[in-house]
Amino acid sequence: MLEEELAIRPTSETIMYPSFSRWIRSWRDLPLRYNQWNNVVRWEFKHPTPLLRNREFLWNEGHSVYSSREEANSEKNRILDIYEKTIKELLCLEGIKGRKTDSEKFAGGEATFSFEFLLPDGKSVQGPDFHHDGQNFAKAFDITFLNKDGEKEFAYQNTYALSTRMLGVMFAVHGDDKGLIVPPGLARYQVIIIPIFNDMNKKKVLNYSLKITDELNSKYRVYLDDREEYSPGWKFNNWELKGVPLRIEIGERETDASLVTLVRRDNLKKLKLVQKAFQKW
Repeated sequence: MLEEELAIRPTSETIMYPSFSRWIRSWRDLPLRYNQWNNVVRWEFKHPTPLLRNREFLWNEGHSVYSSREEANSEKNRILDIYEKTIKELLCLEGIKGRKTDSEKFAGGEATFSFEFLLPDGKSVQGPDFHHDGQNFAKAFDITFLNKDGEKEFAYQNTYALSTRMLGVMFAVHGDDKGLIVPPGLARYQVIIIPIFNDMNKKKVLNYSLKITDELNSKYRVYLDDREEYSPGWKFNNWELKGVPLRIEIGERETDASLVTLVRRDNLKKLKLVQKAFQKW
C-alpha cells in the first residue's frame, strides 16, 4: 500500500473534451489549438520494451478544434512537416510517411497518418502521428458551436503527438557496441576536448586546449575534460559511450605543432589538422 493515494491519468480526451464543450460556444471561439507536455500510463500490453514500448512514457501532444472539415484537414501537412523536420534535422533519421490502414488507425478517429521506422533487427516501429477525428469525439462529448448563420454544429477535431519513443529509435538506429551516437543537433556537448599531459607539459597543453575551447565555443557546445583523476583512455571510452559527436585529442605533439587530432563518433576515424585549417573546417 502507498502512503498516499495516487490517481493514474486516463486518456487525454476523457479529461480535456468536457472542458472543450464548455469553452466553445461560437465560431468565434475557433480554431482552438491546445498543446501540452505530459506523461502517459498504459497497461494494455504484456511485453514492454525499454523506450520503444513503455508502460509509462512522456510526450508532446496536440489537440485542435475547427469549424469545418476542410480547415481541420489543412492542419495535417503543417504538423507532419514539423515532425519530419524534427526527425531529419535533429534525430538524423529517415522514416516512411503515410496513412495507416483502417484496422491500424487511432480508435475513434477517421484517419491516422504516421511515420514508420525500420530498426536494425528488421522490425518496424511507429513514430509521430496525426489523427483526423472528424466529428466523432465532438458528438461523444457534445463539442458544438453556433456557426455564422446562428445554426448549431458539431466541431471537427485533430490529435497528434511525438513521444520519447523517438529517443529509443534514435539509439537503436545510430548506436553501436561502444554506446550511443547522438546527432550534433541534439547532443548536449557537440565537441569534447581531452588534453593529454604529464607533470612536465601540463601547463602548455592545458593552455593550448583552453585556446582551442575558446575558439570553438562561439559556434559549438564544447566541454573541456581536464579532470586529472581519470586517464585519457578512460575518458575516450566514457565519451564514446555517451555519444558525443566529435572528440578532440590534444597532447604535447599537437601543442608544439599547433595541431588538433579529431575523432568522429559515428565512424571513429581520426584526422589531424593544423590549427588554421581547423578554424575553417
